[in-house]
Amino acid sequence: MPKDEVDTVTQYLIQNFPERPRPAAVVVPGPVEAAIKTLAVPTPGSRPHDPLATRDGAIWYTGQLSGKLGLLDPRAVRSRNIRSRRRQTGPHGLVEDKDGATSGSPATT
Repeated sequence: MPKDEVDTVTQYLIQNFPERPRPAAVVVPGPVEAAIKTLAVPTPGSRPHDPLATRDGAIWYTGQLSGKLGLLDPRAVRSRNIRSRRRQTGPHGLVEDKDGATSGSPATT
């Protein structure tokens, strides 16, 4: 980015994407047991990020470098990819709607 545009872009980002307060930590009293499962992603090097835990227990993520959305299903202990209908996308960010449907916001690369 040209040096003379840095301040303009910085001000735009500050104005349009303000910092959000972090939620307060929740302290769980007493001992806690946790089980951790690891699943390999179907496309190595896809740069999985932006995880979203949905109400059905699934974990969705974006595979930005592969143009795919990923789904980890801990109940079935499996993972799979869903290819975008658009070519050359870099999906980024996920949301779950009121009916439980999940979608990503593709960013053209």
